[in-house]
Amino acid sequence: MCRRSWRTSRRWWRRCRRANGRGTGRCARCLRVAAARGLDYWEGADIDVLHTHEEWLASVRRSHVVTAPSPLTTSHARPLAISGSRMLVGEHFVFHELDTASFPPGAITHDGMQVTVAAFTPWGTELVRMVTDREARPFKFGYFDLPDRTPLPIEAELAAGLARPTHDGVLLFPQPTMQRRVGARPVVVRPPCTLEPLALPEAASPDRINCDAISFGDGTLLVVWDGVPYRWDGVAPPVALGGALEAPEELCAAVALSDGSIVGGFGRKLVRIDRDGERRTVLPLDNVIGVARGPDDALIISEGDNPEGDALKLWWPATREVTHVPPKLLELDDRPMFVYFDRRHSGWSRRGRGCGMRCRGASWRRCAAYPRTISSRVAQRWQPNRTSELADRG
Repeated sequence: MCRRSWRTSRRWWRRCRRANGRGTGRCARCLRVAAARGLDYWEGADIDVLHTHEEWLASVRRSHVVTAPSPLTTSHARPLAISGSRMLVGEHFVFHELDTASFPPGAITHDGMQVTVAAFTPWGTELVRMVTDREARPFKFGYFDLPDRTPLPIEAELAAGLARPTHDGVLLFPQPTMQRRVGARPVVVRPPCTLEPLALPEAASPDRINCDAISFGDGTLLVVWDGVPYRWDGVAPPVALGGALEAPEELCAAVALSDGSIVGGFGRKLVRIDRDGERRTVLPLDNVIGVARGPDDALIISEGDNPEGDALKLWWPATREVTHVPPKLLELDDRPMFVYFDRRHSGWSRRGRGCGMRCRGASWRRCAAYPRTISSRVAQRWQPNRTSELADRG
């Protein structure tokens, strides 16, 4: 009937009744006292105290979500580069250096810097492409090796749209354009400011080149160029892995697992890619825009619009179960901008939401305790002839 004994429950009910009278208008006080004492049910009615009238008990509920001011000021902030717990984020003429090793993330903000491309370099700096003249139209851009503010003598034939680090340089992918151009292919920047074209075919169409690079666990790169996957060790020419593959649409949409493989939102599908090029679907999701790695290779998945209306999904590979995390549980009114796992606080994870003026964090242990299921609407989207195959291949 309740966690406390029946006599204890009766004793507290009498005290509340004597203190508040018998009028129904004072029931809320009784319920608050009962909830504060850990009673599960209102005696004699089997009504869960904590769900009778939630607004009555707001004063005794302690939220498991921690909030803090966000260094990001608008929802247009865009993550540009990630290296471990360090992240570079660009806004309109604002540039942020974030440290996600804790919650809330530490931040160094640079006003007046319009950075469109950034990467952490192997030599310990930040290679960026940013506006050099704010008044000129169209904007004029230059390349910098921050913190040095001296423009680099790099004359890239094609403006960079993405930058990804390699083991000894930075890989620059061309920016999409509607102008006709010849010879669109990635180039590698190596010190001191040398450009070397990567041995890949010329892009078939310059207006929207499907491209990105994600690191496998062994340091080699999965390079997606013009919708074709390659593996590159940084020295020899890239090796085609066969077939076609759509690159993730967001920087935070792919991670390396403990076995060295990559899981990410490729074409917004949750796909795992091994170093030999073998690919398989992890979950039948269609709108994956963010993936973070938790303990034991658990995946924290962020989606856009989805049938379940979840803010996040947690995937537990050991048991092949899914936890649905609706926005209400994290006190969100929209999906998170980015999600990260904080390993430094005795197994506590903080979920950072860089949207508006607040970050939000939740205990990993609390989220791990949410119900898990395989017989959900997500499971129903599995292809029947594919379920046993994926279970066997794990």
